[in-house]
Amino acid sequence: SQMNKKRDGHIFILVLEAKNTVGERWYRTTSNAYCKIYLDEEKVYKTEIIEKSLEPKWREKAWHLPLKGRTERELRLAMWDSSRVSFNKKHVGEVTFKLDDLLDGVPRDEWYTLKHRSTTKVTGDVHIQLLYLAPNDK
Repeated sequence: SQMNKKRDGHIFILVLEAKNTVGERWYRTTSNAYCKIYLDEEKVYKTEIIEKSLEPKWREKAWHLPLKGRTERELRLAMWDSSRVSFNKKHVGEVTFKLDDLLDGVPRDEWYTLKHRSTTKVTGDVHIQLLYLAPNDK
């Protein structure tokens, strides 16, 4: 079965930018945006916070995820809005990938739709690059 496939190699993930994000517009026009990456429910990565922007651009290196021994089914990227004033964190939206779908070796470089986790409302778009490298690829 798919799940018993021995996973190896690495996935490289680069979170580039977001646009059309809703933020908390009814009381302010900016957002302090950051993204977290989860494998199932485990948080494995967090970007820096880009302050006062509804179109944040992250200037970070690609993050790489070694797959050896990993059994999770999903890779999820969630965008959050951190309010400095009240220390509230607001879930903006997320995009979910089946981990095994990413192991096809096809480089992905596209805009993905962010949807709110509970309302499933579209809340913006995020530009992500994803690349799987098998163990023998150099």
